[in-house]
Amino acid sequence: MRKLVSLSVMIGLFMAFPAENSYAEPISIKVSCQNNITDHPGQALSTFKKVVEEKSKGKYKVDLYYSNSLGACDTVVQGIQFGTIHFGFETTSNLSQFDSRLGITDCPYLFLTAADMAKVINSEFGKTHILNILEKKGIKIYNIIPSSYRPMATIEYWRTLEDIQGKKFRSTANKIHMGIISALGMTPSPLPPSEMVPAIQQHVVDGSDTDVTGLISYRFCDVIKHVLLADYSVVAFAFFGNDKWYKSLSDEDKAVFDEAANAFYEDLKKRYETATEETYKELREKYNIVITQLDPKEKARWIERTKKVYDLLDPQQKELVEQIRVELAKNS
Repeated sequence: MRKLVSLSVMIGLFMAFPAENSYAEPISIKVSCQNNITDHPGQALSTFKKVVEEKSKGKYKVDLYYSNSLGACDTVVQGIQFGTIHFGFETTSNLSQFDSRLGITDCPYLFLTAADMAKVINSEFGKTHILNILEKKGIKIYNIIPSSYRPMATIEYWRTLEDIQGKKFRSTANKIHMGIISALGMTPSPLPPSEMVPAIQQHVVDGSDTDVTGLISYRFCDVIKHVLLADYSVVAFAFFGNDKWYKSLSDEDKAVFDEAANAFYEDLKKRYETATEETYKELREKYNIVITQLDPKEKARWIERTKKVYDLLDPQQKELVEQIRVELAKNS
């Protein structure tokens, strides 16, 4: 009988003090991504998931939702504010509807290289003047990741300002994008992504821009003959989440999500760098597309022509642009 009592006590103690880091029901973390699972962000998010689940030792389970399956950008942001979604991944252009200052990544020739942008965003200035832009709306931006510059996809061969005067060019409805196209002497034609390639094929427009990988994923490669690398505007994405929820976490859990967000950033950065070169190689070798880099002297003319776009910015955007230029001058 004594042995049975001892055994009962041991079982009771075991039940009262479960094995360290064992969780009966892991906490579900919802992550929304505008891209599909095969795109580079979709693939890199698997790194975020792995780090969170391993480092938290099963406390958290990350559920990834692709292709805007939880809703468009405004719906996702609202979900994050309400706490029904934990993280989101969207373009800074889309997020600029919530604070126009995030539209500075679209500004023409503000960041002459992707490295310039990364230095500013990841600096102390970036943390206190850019990554915190949405905090008053309950949103924490973990990082901003440049994908590529917007290449110009065309049937005709363009290499100078004279070549593009009067041309019709597909644009987003973003006022900065439209301003760039107009300043360069073309007529902007706002069209959704699904209509970009058909519009070129049917000669509704003479060209369109996109991010580099979009030249193949959107099938520009089937209709265009030329790509001009004018490097006037950056395609950038933000990884963001619920700020109140993050601040409610223990220091240990905060460290887990910080590490996972940084791992996601580094993974996606490498994927984009590799993808750019691989895309250009495939376009040349498989599709016989001519890729032209804008001549430095010609580029100077494009920079001069697009300066007027900065007149379109609101006061907050202009202030931030001037601060960024000061930071860029420090790093030069």
